[in-house]
Amino acid sequence: MDQLPEFGRSIFPALMPTMKTYATLHEKNRRSIESTPREEFKYGSDPRQKLDFYSPDQVTDDTPILVFVYGGGLSRGDKRMPSPPTAEGLVYANIGHYFSSRGFVTVIPDYRRTGDGGAFPSGGQDIAGAIGWIKNRFTGGNHKLYIMGNSAGAVHSATWLLEKSLAESRKTVQSGPVVIQGVVLVSIPAHFQQAGDDRTEVLTTYYKDRVEQDCALGLVSRAESPITRLLVVTATLDPQDEILDCSQDFVNKYKEKFGQEKLSEVLLEGHNHFSTVLGLSTGIEREESLGKEVLKWMGQA
Repeated sequence: MDQLPEFGRSIFPALMPTMKTYATLHEKNRRSIESTPREEFKYGSDPRQKLDFYSPDQVTDDTPILVFVYGGGLSRGDKRMPSPPTAEGLVYANIGHYFSSRGFVTVIPDYRRTGDGGAFPSGGQDIAGAIGWIKNRFTGGNHKLYIMGNSAGAVHSATWLLEKSLAESRKTVQSGPVVIQGVVLVSIPAHFQQAGDDRTEVLTTYYKDRVEQDCALGLVSRAESPITRLLVVTATLDPQDEILDCSQDFVNKYKEKFGQEKLSEVLLEGHNHFSTVLGLSTGIEREESLGKEVLKWMGQA
């Protein structure tokens, strides 16, 4: 973590140096990370609609479930990423291991990116598809469900939570054996008013001409009261313009519309845009602060 300020706050310049730094830490823990049982399943007909299913030591009638939705700027990302120069396949297996070792069934779905035909609200639809698969697998018991999205994954998680056309999916987890308990948005680019010109093509592909209306800030502006609690997480080394400012705009609008009761905020000291999730399963307490804060928030339900 001490090296992170050297990489700067801007997203693209910080990406590879951060990945390389944490690849070394993950490689040291490869045996532990890979000890968590993982299975791959299809949750839909599209080639991208596959998920990794990480199991804790025991799965009972009340084992909680976490769906983790990774980032990638709407155009990149995979549920198991190559991480140069070592640690092949350990990102995002580190997420699966971290939460499964703490008693959660952990589900990490791939989703349609812009190059795969992804266009709003496909990210939220793919989360809905993964949830449908989970409900078909867990037809009994009492399973608490949490969704955590990072960066673009947070955009998709907010879409699932707030987009009107996904109301039926939300309804399916308000009662029954799988019940939603909360959504975590980590470093969400809640709007794109300060996005650089290099984002224009991807944003136009995904949102067409409705970027302002269908970004997370636009969704919360016209949403009905959300069905569950919300935790918004940022990092001190997140970019001010693309993440911190617009995340705060989202929080302010959310509180204005729905009050403060169901919204919590956490600022992670010393982390950058990528290290919040990469720090999990390093076995280093301060690197794993995201996990600590999320688990603490879950326990407050």
